[in-house]
Amino acid sequence: MILSKGSVHGIRAMIYLAGFPADQWLSTRDIARQLGIPLFYLGKIAQRLVRTGLLTASRGVQGGVRLGRPPTAITLMHLIMAIDGDDIFGQCVLGLAGCGHFRPCPVHDQWMEIREQLVEMFRRTTLADLVAKIRRDGLRLTDADETVAFIVAPDDPVGPSLP
Repeated sequence: MILSKGSVHGIRAMIYLAGFPADQWLSTRDIARQLGIPLFYLGKIAQRLVRTGLLTASRGVQGGVRLGRPPTAITLMHLIMAIDGDDIFGQCVLGLAGCGHFRPCPVHDQWMEIREQLVEMFRRTTLADLVAKIRRDGLRLTDADETVAFIVAPDDPVGPSLP
């Protein structure tokens, strides 16, 4: 896996949130349960996302979390940077210290090409893109075989929910 477990969980949770109306608060407990993410771990990820403005949190009975920006304005790169920083893009794929242009590992050149493609894909892919793809193709966010049903307002700009 190229992304950290934190980034993977954070991306899945944010895609899930992006499938709901912008004004709807969801509890982290419900998100964790729906997606099979440990609640404590999701709480730590949510704190990072709140600090960067990608997520908004509210305490209380009617509280929870919701996106801090429209799903069209949040890219995978925003999420990865908020959760893990840019370390993932500077590390050697084999984990060798000092790997670079002057002291490369055996896969350095190939990894540089693939890494650039990944960075570009992370920069251009938004949460709205992924929610639309889930709805269109019936994709899943969990290890379960079924898709996650989204509750979507009729005027949601992302598109209609799955049947």
